[in-house]
Amino acid sequence: MNRTIRNTIIILTIFSLLISGIVLDDEIRSFYQIEEGPIDGVLLSIYFLFMHALLIGVVIYSMIQLLARKIRGYLFPIAVCLIHTVIVITLRIKLNIRESSPVVFQAHYDGDINGITLYLRQNKTYKLSDYAVFGETNNYGEYRMSGDTILLSEKHPLGEDRVIMGNKLLVDNTFVLIKQDSKGNFKTDQPFKLRIVTQKRKF
Repeated sequence: MNRTIRNTIIILTIFSLLISGIVLDDEIRSFYQIEEGPIDGVLLSIYFLFMHALLIGVVIYSMIQLLARKIRGYLFPIAVCLIHTVIVITLRIKLNIRESSPVVFQAHYDGDINGITLYLRQNKTYKLSDYAVFGETNNYGEYRMSGDTILLSEKHPLGEDRVIMGNKLLVDNTFVLIKQDSKGNFKTDQPFKLRIVTQKRKF
């Protein structure tokens, strides 16, 4: 193997690792939080297709060189792309399984220009939709119940910059109280509370 071919294989492998790392980082992040604006879905699809087109190009070129030159080093970038594909498919399957679980509890706050909706699923996962006029952020995690208290897995369910909600919620008749005071108590007159819309389980 001459130096040029070796350098080409190294560049292809590093390039495929870089692209794969960027895409997988976004995929893993979106497993827990998805931000959506008016055109975010279109831009995300274009980005996803472009990045994977680059990886497909690496695979095609490496396959051609592998068959033509019989140099096994071209298997390295191909292996990176195959592993990447398996991981992405696994994440998408897990996402579909999570989202296909029935919603057993739903509560909603509707402001003038914003709102929050909490979904609890049968598989012990939750979804928090935090939306305003120009977009929506969906946050995901797991939950567990303790009497009439809902405990969310994330310390800041709406993100660190959204402190109106804690990870300990209280079901109070037809509402869900979402923020404790400095003494750890819930107040029924708090400005932000979620009205229960769907309740297929008892508290």
